[in-house]
Amino acid sequence: LPIYPKAANWLMKAKSQAEAGEWASAMELLQKISELPEDSLIEHEGRWTSIRSAADDLRGKAPADVIEDYRTQFNGLARQLLSEAQRSGRPADLGRVARGFFHTAAGYEAANRLGSYHLDRGEYAMASRWFEALLQAGPEFTRDPRWKLKAAYAFKGATHKQAAEKLVASVD
Repeated sequence: LPIYPKAANWLMKAKSQAEAGEWASAMELLQKISELPEDSLIEHEGRWTSIRSAADDLRGKAPADVIEDYRTQFNGLARQLLSEAQRSGRPADLGRVARGFFHTAAGYEAANRLGSYHLDRGEYAMASRWFEALLQAGPEFTRDPRWKLKAAYAFKGATHKQAAEKLVASVD
């Protein structure tokens, strides 16, 4: 992936704004990063990662009221894009929703559908990437025992044995 300095600057600025409690401004920058046509790399917390993932990580740390405002603002658009993605049947369209609007109900649903899509094809690493992101975000459906077992199966297939065992142990 390329390195996109402008997006890296946006992320650094968003971090500064978040630390200063200026979450509204930070969220605007994070959304700009999420809507970029291509992803890029950035060094984040001591390792190279997707700049979109780093933006989602920071967005997920926002106070509850800020996240709720974000969901109010973007869930309608995300829901519309998810409906279009479901009609098209193209995984790339689901990815647009999951990456661009992850912290909305439609974004969570798109990420779950992508994880399941990859799992059905034996692409365990890709499936576990989406399921891990969902576990960290914590939408309601991730508490369902069947979902946990599905995610554990993906983790095991991706050789994340400890994560799989932990998830299986959490099933009621």
